[in-house]
Amino acid sequence: MYLIPQGSTQRVEFMAFLASDGKTPATGKTIAITISKNGGAFANPNAGATNATAIGNGWYYVDLNATDTNTLGPLAIRGAEGTIDDVGFSRRVVNANNAGLAALPNAAAEAAGGIYTRGTGAGQINQPANGRIDSNVVAMANNVLTAAATANDFATDLRAALGMASGDLDTQLAALAASLADIPTNAELATALAAADDAVLAAVAALNNLSTADLVNAIAELPTNTELAAALSAADDAILGAIGSLQNVSVAQILTTQMTESYAANGAAPTLAQALFAIHQYLMQFAIAGTMYSVKRLNNNDEAFAVTLNDAESPTAAARA
Repeated sequence: MYLIPQGSTQRVEFMAFLASDGKTPATGKTIAITISKNGGAFANPNAGATNATAIGNGWYYVDLNATDTNTLGPLAIRGAEGTIDDVGFSRRVVNANNAGLAALPNAAAEAAGGIYTRGTGAGQINQPANGRIDSNVVAMANNVLTAAATANDFATDLRAALGMASGDLDTQLAALAASLADIPTNAELATALAAADDAVLAAVAALNNLSTADLVNAIAELPTNTELAAALSAADDAILGAIGSLQNVSVAQILTTQMTESYAANGAAPTLAQALFAIHQYLMQFAIAGTMYSVKRLNNNDEAFAVTLNDAESPTAAARA
């Protein structure tokens, strides 16, 4: 159920339908709104006689103020107009601090007894015996904890403040220690660097073993500027020729050129020609047997594809078989 904090301003949306069929969205209606607090009698909202505001497509909203939502429990909202089905729905108004949950304090954050939040406010975790945890951390860092503050060991106080079970902090500290143990030692780093040095030296040695003749032959195989220019010119000519061929095709040629008969596989996106053939044959050459709609190829004999109807007598939907 949708929850509303007690004493808050809320915008509530709903959809209305025509009473004539119960399913057509009712648009442009003047819908009067009344509310019922925690099972009480329906009455106007605090602002007085109120009509819902149209959003569009049959949707409306009404704004409720803090007085409308000041009572805990169910809040029923009713919309009425002569040509629509009555609109009725419910929200639940809950305690703004803890939503009625016993595990949470009924106090504002950082107020006395409230939840501690990280920030610059005065809120703190309640530790009457030991004082604020942040103060104790500073004191511990300076090794000046008082006897009163050490009545419980700091790890116990920290676990209690964080709501952790007795073993949780120890488990996390052990995991941190294991992660630190995975960091390589100086000796391991030295070994890895030595292996990298060996690899670099081997690569340099391989380069040193190349003869001058090998380098000259490799350079000789590179194309000259003249050869590169000739290759680029040939590519340009080919591209221009293709563009010229496309420009010489007229609209009449496109519209009067016969296509090659083809059909896309079931579930595959068709080409333009495949889509046109499927539409043409679906309308021109077919056979129906029960719920099976068989579309024929141009020879009016072979099946191009089949469509399954959802009803043999009064179909309202079809799917390709």
